[in-house]
Amino acid sequence: MRKDDIKNLFTFNKAERRGVFILSIVIFVLLIYNIFSPGLFQEEFDFRSFNKQMEALKEEKVRLKLDIKPSLEKDSTFKKKKQAILYNFNPNTITEKEWVSFGLSPKQAKSICKYIRKGGRFYTKDDLRKMYCLNSEECNRLIPFVVIDDMEDNLEEEENDFGDMGERDTLKIELNSASFNSLMEIKGIGPATAKGILKYKSYLGGYVDKSQLLEVYQIDSLRYKQIIDYFIVNTDSVKVFDINNASYYELKKHPYISKNVAYEITQYRSINGDFKSIDELKKIKSISDSLYHKIYLYFAISKK
Repeated sequence: MRKDDIKNLFTFNKAERRGVFILSIVIFVLLIYNIFSPGLFQEEFDFRSFNKQMEALKEEKVRLKLDIKPSLEKDSTFKKKKQAILYNFNPNTITEKEWVSFGLSPKQAKSICKYIRKGGRFYTKDDLRKMYCLNSEECNRLIPFVVIDDMEDNLEEEENDFGDMGERDTLKIELNSASFNSLMEIKGIGPATAKGILKYKSYLGGYVDKSQLLEVYQIDSLRYKQIIDYFIVNTDSVKVFDINNASYYELKKHPYISKNVAYEITQYRSINGDFKSIDELKKIKSISDSLYHKIYLYFAISKK
């Protein structure tokens, strides 16, 4: 390449020099704008909206604390009642307020007082265990303080109402075939008790022993002693489960069989095959000896 050619590369005519000059000015202006524009045009951040949101959050926090506080105070009050010092009492005469002061909930107290108002009565300390609203721990806590002063007067009055032994010897009613009208013939059994006996029979599938009358809500220990001699039991009509075919849903409907027991019976059958005898129920972990003696008469093995 000649020297003239190289020189021509860096030589501009008048028009080119003017263009280079204008382009330089534009580049300079853009550089200045890029350097100083952020400080000149940046907007100040508005914290008002943010502050409003923070205030709203604080108010919500305070409101939640106020809402939670009453429930905590209620729980604390209830715990204090649970720890109340008990004193001797007659369960037939105390009020709902007194039951609550012993550590029971208002709902439990109302249920017990309702039982008394409808003619129910506690004749012995253990009659307290018949109340479905009380668990065993609560009964164990209350029973040592139960005092029933007028028990002897009540016994004498009830015996006059129930009749003499001569009548008991002549009137005998088969419990599983008894009708409402035949139950009403027994002195001491009113409409509510008769309905209760029949209703519980349908739950059980039939009575297998007279002592099951103690499980009827309307029958306490004294009433049981007065009416028991009027009954005999024939188990031929009792509804039984085919132990090798009964489903989980059928089993759990029985008052003596919990969901867990029903499940374990069906599981045992699935793993080990059909039951060969009813005694195999004893091999199931959740079936205690006492439970077995309550339920074994409600099972049978069908002949194939």
